[in-house]
Amino acid sequence: MVMGPSLLPALLRTVQLGYVTLALEQKAGQIADLLGATKREMLTMDDVLEKLARTAGTMQHTIEDARRRTRSVGRRLRDMETMRPEQADALLQLASVEAEDAAE
Repeated sequence: MVMGPSLLPALLRTVQLGYVTLALEQKAGQIADLLGATKREMLTMDDVLEKLARTAGTMQHTIEDARRRTRSVGRRLRDMETMRPEQADALLQLASVEAEDAAE
């Protein structure tokens, strides 16, 4: 193949662009693999969040049930006279329970 002075730089530039294109294709493949792995991880995370939402729903239901019971007992005790906090703690032996909790 016979080449003139203007054709040789054009041929070298073409070869260089071929290598650049090859490098870009390899990077594109790596990026596609990374995006595929990321998509898989996002699907897994969605499953985890769904389980967490179910658990949170159960907890919310349990809390609401406890609050409903507390309000019911409060309504029944509404007419009762309220004790001073010290008397109530002594009667219910709350000081000993708090001391046991602190010891643990």
